[in-house]
Amino acid sequence: MTNLSETGQILYISSVDISIGNGPGVNEIQFVTGLYQALGDRAHFLIPRPKSPVPDIPENVCTYSLPHHLHNPMYFPGHILSLMRKADQLLSRRHFDLLLFRLDLMPLAPLYITKKHHIPYVLKTLGQGQMNAIKEKIWWPIGTILANINKSLVKTLVKNAIAADTVSKMQKHFLDEVLDVEPNKIVYIDNAVNTNLFHPMSVSDARKELDLEQYDHIIGYAGNHADERGGTRSGADRFRGA
Repeated sequence: MTNLSETGQILYISSVDISIGNGPGVNEIQFVTGLYQALGDRAHFLIPRPKSPVPDIPENVCTYSLPHHLHNPMYFPGHILSLMRKADQLLSRRHFDLLLFRLDLMPLAPLYITKKHHIPYVLKTLGQGQMNAIKEKIWWPIGTILANINKSLVKTLVKNAIAADTVSKMQKHFLDEVLDVEPNKIVYIDNAVNTNLFHPMSVSDARKELDLEQYDHIIGYAGNHADERGGTRSGADRFRGA
């Protein structure tokens, strides 16, 4: 049996452009570079072709699918088909012990890949957006129909996965309830922080850049799930030492 930590071969499949500096993009570039640093050439990455170069990841450990351009309906079907075709090509010429997916909306490609190739897999960074985005962005009744299909696809993938993770207890509770899968199938793993990238800088420079120099005190919160992490406490309570 393969010792995954020492000799295992892992294929990571995602629909996130790791070169875009939004929340998912930053999360993904940190994860992808961390996995490559840990495993080297034993990890391979099937990801959308980046919008801009990513110098920390060698080209030889990446296979690029067509991008979906922010889920543009003109490009998204081509992206899904490209993921399927590229995965088939990779898995026909190289052995992988584990597949690792970050699911996107309407995860038809992961379902196709797992059904065809029968390789154990895990799911990374499930969230409420995965379940709610379609219904919120597309008008009824089409949005509701597509959201129900999306939910069914995600539920099937979670049910057959070794495990899936999410980044907060609130999201775990939501996903457990919505997907109705067996207990402990979805696990909570909080986001880590790369302190080489996220660290305190000059207060005066930050105030100037954000046009906040006129304020004596500034109370802010950076991150998600503020209610779980103290972000909803009032500034007055903090000053009183509550």
